[in-house]
Amino acid sequence: MGFGGYFIWCAGGSELATIIWGMVAIVVGFLLWNKPPAKIFMGDVGSTLLGFLIVLFAIIGEKKYNVSVLLWVILYGVFWFDATLTLIRRLINDDKWYQAHRLHAYQRLQLQQWPHGKILLGVIAINMVLAAFAFAAFYFPQYMLFSLAGVLVMLAVSYMLVEKTQPMYLR
Repeated sequence: MGFGGYFIWCAGGSELATIIWGMVAIVVGFLLWNKPPAKIFMGDVGSTLLGFLIVLFAIIGEKKYNVSVLLWVILYGVFWFDATLTLIRRLINDDKWYQAHRLHAYQRLQLQQWPHGKILLGVIAINMVLAAFAFAAFYFPQYMLFSLAGVLVMLAVSYMLVEKTQPMYLR
C-alpha cells in the first residue's frame, strides 16, 4: 500500500497519499499485535475492508491522478494470483467455492511444515520483485505490458514451485 501511496504522491495526490500512508501505519500497528503468538485477529470483516480500501485507492488514483490501476495489480500480485488460481481450480474440481478450505499457497506450504517465517520471507522477496516491476512501469509506462508479463511469469513459476512441494489435489 505504501508504494501505491508513493505513486499517487508523485502524481500530485499528496492528500490521498497521506491517507494511504495513514492506513499503512494502522496496518503496521496491527501487525505488531498479530505476530506469533497473535493476540488479535483481523478476520474476514477486517480483511474485506482493507481490500475494499485498497481497490478504492487504486480507482481514485487512476481517475483523479492518472496513476494506472495496473500498478496496484502488480503490487498485490501475490494475493490476487493465488486467490484467483485457487478459486478457478476449486471450481474446476467441483468444490463449493463458498466453503472454508486450506488450499491457498501459504496454507499448503504450512501443511508441509514450512515455518511461518520462511514463508513470510519468501513472500517478502516476491513482493520486492513485484515492487521493482511496479516502479519500472510507473517511471516507464511504455513498458507496462512488459512489467505485467514479467510479473505473471514470476508468479506462475512461484505457484508451480508450491504445487510441486504440496499439490492442491492429489492425482
